[in-house]
Amino acid sequence: MASIALTVATCLPPGWGRWVANRRTQAILAQVLGAVALVAIAILLTTTLIGNLARLNLTTGFEFLWRPAGMKIGESVFPLAPSDSFAWAVVAAILNTIRVAVAGIVLATIIGTAIGIMRLSSNPLLRGVTTVYVEVFRNTPLLLQILFWSAILLKLPAIRQAISLGDWAFLSQRGLQLPSLMLHAGVALWPGAIAAILCGIAAFLLARRRNRAAAIALGVLAAILALLVVWSAQGAVGVERPVRKLFGFTGGFTLTPEFCALLAGLTAYTAAFIAEIVRGGILAIPSGQWEAARSLGLRNGAILRHIVLPQALRVILPAMTSQYVGLVKNSSLAVAIGYPDLFWAISTAINVTGHAVEGVALMMVCYLVLTLGTSGAMNTWYSRMIRRGAR
Repeated sequence: MASIALTVATCLPPGWGRWVANRRTQAILAQVLGAVALVAIAILLTTTLIGNLARLNLTTGFEFLWRPAGMKIGESVFPLAPSDSFAWAVVAAILNTIRVAVAGIVLATIIGTAIGIMRLSSNPLLRGVTTVYVEVFRNTPLLLQILFWSAILLKLPAIRQAISLGDWAFLSQRGLQLPSLMLHAGVALWPGAIAAILCGIAAFLLARRRNRAAAIALGVLAAILALLVVWSAQGAVGVERPVRKLFGFTGGFTLTPEFCALLAGLTAYTAAFIAEIVRGGILAIPSGQWEAARSLGLRNGAILRHIVLPQALRVILPAMTSQYVGLVKNSSLAVAIGYPDLFWAISTAINVTGHAVEGVALMMVCYLVLTLGTSGAMNTWYSRMIRRGAR
């Protein structure tokens, strides 16, 4: 760029030549030319796309989202009929994706953190077992793992021979049947709501001086416990257990085999990477921290919990954020086992309506919102932790 600018400068009047030979001017010209090139490419691609769609007699727009979907999603947070629109089907699929992503993030964090700590154990058997787990699940394709878990769940006993877990839960080819909470009509709910608000505020005020984030979590937990205790004493809430019938189960709620297989695959795969992140974060803390804490008489568990892990979080969290975002994106592999997630719903809409461009664009926007939301939440937490540590 500099040589071109000098060549042009020699062909211009003296005043213009010095202006073109200026480095800042060259940088501005380079950005302008780059922007013009990008706009030209975008116009060319758009014109080509519009021409091809017109040649194939295909319409554009997102009005297809309001047409009746004509399909029924077997697993949905809210009831969905075939007469509902594609838009509602996409919303239900997004909620399915969020549900499996949140559950996977929580379970993968717990399991991965525990395995990462156990890999540093002095017990050779424990260290060897966790090492094998990490190497196996980290170095095999995620799609293969999801298909593996799906095949195992489909080989479970039929409903009549379902594995009973104390008559409170059943495991069969239909999935995992679990008890559910249910509200009884005709019972006043306001005493429980008042107790939950008061207990939540009290727990938050008592713990806010030590850690604001922990105080919020403690307040929410106290509010939920108070709500359940008061409603249970009133008889307003009860537990509905699943009951085995001849051809199925009644009562409770069901985790389908597709959901369980996808959740197991995402959790096991992501936990292996999180384990290595946690192990690396702990090893990044100087050994003098351990020695100084032991000289004060602290045990290894207390040292890890109160001294090492709080410092290791600065190393762990940025890499952990990438794993969370990856888990959200990897949930799109649910289409391989028939779980009705976002990718499945929009792909079905594309096959039915033929609006491939709009469908792919909508899919990209939805996944972009989910991943940016996950990344933004983690970055906000990390920034607050850094500011609090700098005080």
